[in-house]
Amino acid sequence: MRSKARYTQTIQKWAGSLSLKGSLLFVGKLIFIVLQGHSSNIKEYIKLQRSSNVDVDSRGKKCKERMMSILHQGSHKERGEIRVILDSRFEEEGFTDFSVIECSSQPQVEDIFQRAELLPLYQEHILPVLTSSK
Repeated sequence: MRSKARYTQTIQKWAGSLSLKGSLLFVGKLIFIVLQGHSSNIKEYIKLQRSSNVDVDSRGKKCKERMMSILHQGSHKERGEIRVILDSRFEEEGFTDFSVIECSSQPQVEDIFQRAELLPLYQEHILPVLTSSK
């Protein structure tokens, strides 16, 4: 990613317009996007992420996301569909809005998932990526 501000602004705009909750987490060179909302809105988000310009290349030209992988998709309790995508604000259950968080440590990422009551997702999908990237 060459333009973090543009990338962040684009992701926030899409999440807001599609009524998605969750978080954009920057962890070193890794990016995790956790989305929570209606499945049709999440599908539309995925379509936007793959087909729209989200960054700029080394020459300053707009470019599409090419490195996105879906790590998990499914339902969690009665909170709606959740997808964790590779690339803080919480209620007692899940996310209350969409936030952008710079994470400086693995325990900080774990705490975010724990407070959102999504620790099993962290342990199964996020932790392995974090530990393999060291």
